Amino acid sequence: MDASSRNIEPLGPVPASWGRGHDPVALLEVAGVGIVQQDLTGAIIYANAEAERLLGLSRDQMMGRTSTDPRWRAVDERGRDWVGDHPAMVTLKTGLEFDRAILGIHTPDGECRWLNVGTRLVRDAEGQVGSVVASFTDVSETIRGRRAAEETSQQLAAYHRALDEHAMVVITDADGIITEVNDRFCRAIGHPRDRLVGLEETYLIAPPTLLRPYKLPCGPRSTSMRSTSTTSKNAP
Repeated sequence: MDASSRNIEPLGPVPASWGRGHDPVALLEVAGVGIVQQDLTGAIIYANAEAERLLGLSRDQMMGRTSTDPRWRAVDERGRDWVGDHPAMVTLKTGLEFDRAILGIHTPDGECRWLNVGTRLVRDAEGQVGSVVASFTDVSETIRGRRAAEETSQQLAAYHRALDEHAMVVITDADGIITEVNDRFCRAIGHPRDRLVGLEETYLIAPPTLLRPYKLPCGPRSTSMRSTSTTSKNAP
């Protein structure tokens, strides 16, 4: 008989020692992770209560649905449409089991829920693969936080580029030592960053290559960011 046509019982045979006399399926029902079992065609043949909650579907609604069903509207970690087989089908086809595969699915109410998916093959007493079990947890908060941090980083980089183009910036530490200067300042002064970093703030570069004392505006010395004018007067 072809393997794809064998009659598959949900979860397969369970050792008698499981659960010490308790129903093992009942244990899965109270597990804190979503669990679904798919047969060799990819159709769901079992789902636990947490899977119902995370996927936003009842067990009856999930039965027979496959990983490739377009209603999942699956996306990758970058929010792009998922390309290729989902983790469970990759495991069925190749035997490669996953411990961590990030997958976004859309629940019926339109929410994109991010899942960390693990997969394991289920074999019968003869060692033949009969199905695959996928377990998953909700990592939506982590993924959204990471994406927000990436967006913030990109915005800061854009601000930095804009600042470089329109202002000269000198950053000093609490002792008044220059710790950073931007490219515009270096171009205006005519000296590279490595010649400026480490100098006291009371120095500016004067053409062509000499260092001259320069008295900066009065005020307490502290770590600061200054936008300097493109013109300045040397102190007497």
